[in-house]
Amino acid sequence: MRDIPESELEDVFERYGNTVYRLAFAYARSKADADDIFQEVFLRYYRRAPAFQSEEHRKAWLLRTTVHMCRRVTASSWRRKVVPLSQQEDRPVQFRCRAENELWQALMSLEETYRLPLYLFYFEELST
Repeated sequence: MRDIPESELEDVFERYGNTVYRLAFAYARSKADADDIFQEVFLRYYRRAPAFQSEEHRKAWLLRTTVHMCRRVTASSWRRKVVPLSQQEDRPVQFRCRAENELWQALMSLEETYRLPLYLFYFEELST
């Protein structure tokens, strides 16, 4: 394990924070769960202090860790016993145009299996 300089932590947080949060929200469909997942991903990054070969590798690690944490949260027995107060959660970000808003609404109506790859392709511009 290595010590991560504070400047590196700030840079990673600034560069990938929105991506991690939006992915967590798209997967979990809950602002509270997305907040928890976001915090856990960056806490794990800080504790493990992984060394990466490239920025692409760092981004892939953060996305993979986010998906792993999402699955962990959504599969928990606690979540199955909790009833949400509202069916519709706020969007994590405001979109530039009506088409993006409509795409987001359509995406949120899909099953988890389809939602994640489509989100990564259309909103994070990752290739298939």
